[in-house]
Amino acid sequence: MEAIRGYGKQPEEMLLPHASAKSELTLGRPLPGIDPAVFEKLCKSGITPEAARRAIHITKNTGFDAALDWYMRSVGDRDINEEHPDLWSKASDIDGIAIEQLTNLGFSVYQARYALQKVNTGINDAADWLFSNVDTIPPERKDEEIKEVPKECRDGKEHYRLIGFISHMGSSPLSGHYVAHMKKDSKWYLFNDEKVALSQNPPTMLGYVYLYERCCDPEVIPCDE
Repeated sequence: MEAIRGYGKQPEEMLLPHASAKSELTLGRPLPGIDPAVFEKLCKSGITPEAARRAIHITKNTGFDAALDWYMRSVGDRDINEEHPDLWSKASDIDGIAIEQLTNLGFSVYQARYALQKVNTGINDAADWLFSNVDTIPPERKDEEIKEVPKECRDGKEHYRLIGFISHMGSSPLSGHYVAHMKKDSKWYLFNDEKVALSQNPPTMLGYVYLYERCCDPEVIPCDE
């Protein structure tokens, strides 16, 4: 299985945009060009901040009714709750502004960041929440408290053995059911609903999902397959 071993990002490869491209601190705030009143009203209607901003952006800030109508027609879209790509860069811009405004009121960066994530409806609401609940914020964890001891692991040879697989029993995908085969002590067992039996000729070539186990270093302990 060496051909499919992963080595992380290679120099000639380009990573696709990830959800983290938008700041976590901006999840609950409107962005420049997004009507804050409409945004807040949509969020209070139970719509996620990402979907609210997307609806307002796509309907070109034409009001609550237009944004809500678009949302209701698009609620089944796969990306409805993802930040619209046009808004990613704006999200990072307002992030620092929001924290700066809250720190100017006397709060720490940690407290500002916590409130923005907690309230999720805007800078003003975050400030109001801080004035009333600042004592409830858990202590900031120091770097030394969150350091993880690196785990020692061995990336050995690409030798694996098949120990299980799932296959389908039936004349077509619309009939029959799925069963599982597992190997233990060099014997294959068939799991068919509540029945378990030895399998003399497991259909290893007909599996949908395969389970492999890495063998011990073949130079030390030989693999049984």
